Amino acid sequence: MPRDGSGVYTKPANTTASPNTTIESTKFNTLMDDIAADLNTDRPVVAGGTGASSAGDARANLGAQAQDATLDSLAALGTAADRLAYTTGVDTWAEAPISAFGRSLIDDAAASNARATLGLETIGQAEAEAGTGTTERAWTAQRVKQAVEALGGGGGAPDIILEDQRTSGTHGGTASVAGSWETREVNTELRDVNNDCTVASNQFTLSTGTYYIEWEATHYNTDSTRSKLYNISDASDVAFSNTAFFRSSSDVQGLTLGAGVLAIASSKVFEIRSRVANTISSIGRGRASAMATEIYLRVKIWRLS
Repeated sequence: MPRDGSGVYTKPANTTASPNTTIESTKFNTLMDDIAADLNTDRPVVAGGTGASSAGDARANLGAQAQDATLDSLAALGTAADRLAYTTGVDTWAEAPISAFGRSLIDDAAASNARATLGLETIGQAEAEAGTGTTERAWTAQRVKQAVEALGGGGGAPDIILEDQRTSGTHGGTASVAGSWETREVNTELRDVNNDCTVASNQFTLSTGTYYIEWEATHYNTDSTRSKLYNISDASDVAFSNTAFFRSSSDVQGLTLGAGVLAIASSKVFEIRSRVANTISSIGRGRASAMATEIYLRVKIWRLS
C-alpha cells in the first residue's frame, strides 16, 4: 500500500486516467483495491486517525488519559482563587478555602520554619538573660530559667513587691467559702522599680511586658488548700500553687507557694485567689503573731522584657 513512512497516502503509479481514453480495468481495479485496503487499515494520526484498532492503543498514540473516577470528580469542582482540593472518600474530591497565609504555613518543611512563619521564634539565651526578647516570641522553660537566674535566681531583688499587711495582732481574715476560689487581699506596694504596677481593690495591674511572678499565701487550719494567680482582664488562670494540707484538728499554719511566667501585649489586671476545704472564720487566712506588722500574702514580680 503506497503510504510513505510519514503516513501520507499516494495512489499507485499509472492509475491516472486521461480524458477521452478508455479506462483500463487493471489500472482501475488496482487503484480501487489500494483505496479499499487503505480504508480498512488503521489510519495514521497524520491523516486524522488514531493509528490504532483498539481504544488503549489509540489513547497511547494520541497521548490521551483513560477515563478515571478521580479525574471525573476533580473535573466537577468549581475553580476559583484561594481554594484547596481534598479527598472526602475514594475517588471523591471537595474543596475548601485557603488563604495566602495558610499556603505559606503548610509549605513549611519543619516545625522551626512554621514557628518563623507564625512569628514564634524561640527567645535566644542572650535575649532571655538581657530581658530584650519580644512578647510575641516563644519562651521555653530553659529560657525562663536562664532569665530568672540572670535576675538572681528568683531570689534577687524583684522589680515589684506586693503584700497583704495588717497591724500587729490583726488576723488574716476568714476563709469563708469552702470549695470556692476567693480573692486574697493585696493592699501594699513595697517596691515598683519601673512603675509597671498599680494596686487597687485587692487587685494589681501590670503594664505591657513579660513577667516572672512568685507568691506565697498564708493559711490556717484549712485542710486541703491551693492558691493561684488569676487574670481578671482575660478571665483565665495563669498559674497554681503547690498542693497543701493544713489539718484543721491540729492548729496548723503554713504557706502555699506559686510561680508562673506571663506575657501581655497590653496592661492586664490580676489577683491572687485561694481555695480551701475547711471554712475558718477570722483566722483562716492567717493567725496573727502580735510581734510586728502581720503579713499574710506576698507577691514578688520580675520583669523579663
